[in-house]
Amino acid sequence: MKLQPDIAFIQESKRPDKTLSDSYLWSVSNENQGVAAFGFNDYRVEPCEILDGTPPTVLPFFITGPVRIFVLGIWAMNYPTYVSFIWNCLDLYKDVIRANTSIILGDLNSHSILDRNIETYNHAALVQRLASEFDLISSYHENLNILHGDERHQTLYWRYEESKPYHIDYCFVPKVWSESIVDVKIGDYRSFEGVSDHRPIIVDISV
Repeated sequence: MKLQPDIAFIQESKRPDKTLSDSYLWSVSNENQGVAAFGFNDYRVEPCEILDGTPPTVLPFFITGPVRIFVLGIWAMNYPTYVSFIWNCLDLYKDVIRANTSIILGDLNSHSILDRNIETYNHAALVQRLASEFDLISSYHENLNILHGDERHQTLYWRYEESKPYHIDYCFVPKVWSESIVDVKIGDYRSFEGVSDHRPIIVDISV
């Protein structure tokens, strides 16, 4: 599967190759793993103020060009839990999210099946907060009319094993874009076998 995005956000990224794009940002967790954003075609990625307390695996930035959109790109870590990590990021950037047309995306490491006996900071609570406080919806679930927990496509094959699939990567977009989501696809297992244990979410939006 050949991808030709206008904007790409990548988790667990090595230092970006400058030949890929002259518009990129990289937040380093260590020299071999970080999070990166790339702009292509008429779109650019521009730095946003990094607020105190922002984890190194979180990259806030602006998409500029034909549109101006704030993006909070997240590679969620398990401290104290994945969802509470995201929750704290939302607390930190809530004013920026509200003040702009915003997208929240990335490897959130969150899914209903992982909630187990967690009663507060769980996936359902996260989805509800994104909807009620920020008017954000999952582009995949909206476009395919699927409930959280009923996903038909997987974004992670744990340790590269096809027998261990999960849906833990997301792209949350403004609810007012519901009719503007043209298509959402997730890379299949075979096309990216051996490249990554994650699969890309390809979101086509006309805004």
